[in-house]
Amino acid sequence: MDVVSGSVRLVDEGGRCYDVWHQPDTEDLCAAVTGPWRVCLPVAHVYRRSILAKTKWDPETALRQDVEWLFDLCAGTELRWEKTDAVVGVWQHHWGQRVTSSKNFTKIRNKMTVPMLIRTYETLKNQGRLTDERRRAIALGLWGFVHGAFFLEPGFWSRMARMAQQIDPGARPAQAFYNFPIICRFTPLMLQWLMLPKRWTFHYIRQLFRSVQIRISW
Repeated sequence: MDVVSGSVRLVDEGGRCYDVWHQPDTEDLCAAVTGPWRVCLPVAHVYRRSILAKTKWDPETALRQDVEWLFDLCAGTELRWEKTDAVVGVWQHHWGQRVTSSKNFTKIRNKMTVPMLIRTYETLKNQGRLTDERRRAIALGLWGFVHGAFFLEPGFWSRMARMAQQIDPGARPAQAFYNFPIICRFTPLMLQWLMLPKRWTFHYIRQLFRSVQIRISW
């Protein structure tokens, strides 16, 4: 095997587990990391030493370095992949100061990751390695970013939604909401515009709640 991957336990500041991230239900690592269900945390994977030499970690990338590196690795070569449900790493969430504590993190993170995903798509396409499963995964990956950040910059994310439609016209966001009866008759992009006022309201409420939690922790 070139890469072996496992699950990651998510814990809070006190070490209490609140979720476990499992590897997605696919046998293709490239599809696994480009889809919205990606688990790109370094602690989730073990690599054959010879594979590591194929892709360099870019220290100039400010955020999502682990995602970019794994995208580039998958875009550069076909990999033999094995996965397990066993927990092989732990990721701890805390309210202390860190890069991801910025209120603009979601906006920045998603906009920085999209070019990485598109570059991977174009590389696979140009090399004749874009399978139907990978095409669907990449389209779903784009839809995942659109769903998460549309309300922050509707114009930009409308363009990304149209790109996702071009890559795979049949793909819809992975969230169950988009496939509810009647709802599924609307395009995902139209639904994003309809949900915009509600998303803005919830966003400000979450920001207020988060600022109160940080103040209490101090």
